[in-house]
Amino acid sequence: MTQNSLVFTRYLYPKEQVNHSLLISLLEKQTDEALFWAYELYYSGFQEDLYLFIQHVYDMFYKTSNSPALGKCIEDLYQKWSQDKEQHQIFGSIIKNLLCRPYNVNQFMEIYMGVKCEPYAPDLKEGKFLRMNLKPEDIKIYENIEADEGKGRFVLEKAYRYSIRKNVATIFSCSHMDIKKQYRMQWLYYCWDCPLWRQRIENCGGKVNHEKLEIEFDDDDVDAFYDFYGYEPDEQKLEVQNKCIGTDSEKQMTLKEFADKYGGTMVKKTIKLARK
Repeated sequence: MTQNSLVFTRYLYPKEQVNHSLLISLLEKQTDEALFWAYELYYSGFQEDLYLFIQHVYDMFYKTSNSPALGKCIEDLYQKWSQDKEQHQIFGSIIKNLLCRPYNVNQFMEIYMGVKCEPYAPDLKEGKFLRMNLKPEDIKIYENIEADEGKGRFVLEKAYRYSIRKNVATIFSCSHMDIKKQYRMQWLYYCWDCPLWRQRIENCGGKVNHEKLEIEFDDDDVDAFYDFYGYEPDEQKLEVQNKCIGTDSEKQMTLKEFADKYGGTMVKKTIKLARK
């Protein structure tokens, strides 16, 4: 990775906010959306980053609410994928196993939001642990959209099935709140740290120029790249752009709203009234 903290994924979503959106869709048990965000990272080439993120989410939200069998299931599935990385459906299976299990947000709120919560006593039910397993055909919808020559500008409108969860940007301390310029004018430079995009760029002879915040091609190679990968985000309809970068007018979720929505039990402050 270079010095950039902003990295665009395969469809030019900001990677950091894809993580946030994946977490929220897990907490809301939105199956299709959670798989969409997981495979946005996976097919961008961030498979190892995705697994580390899933492990962190498990430790923070699911570990205390479930038997150790869930953690073993996640680890076993990852080891299976490590032995055959063409089994792309395995990461979807990991997501599915989280989606159908209980979670608790108290530890997350205390560590990352500085909020004191009531002690949590999980209700762990004994019984046979049932693993969820997806088939290869279950994830076809999440595979990369490959453009025909000269049709790259149509990819984003087709790809943006979900909007980024911009309403949690404040409580999650998002690094980049406003990325309009980077998205519209410098998008390719901020794709450099995405493995999929770097491979595409290098295959066409492109090189990064950090001083100019540009990707540079020889004249003979530039057309070969943009014929297939000229996504033209600045030329997209505003409603399409907003799915990726937001409108900056999203009402931000408060800590209390987060706790109320996802089952956090914040300690209520008591106010002592002065005796007359």
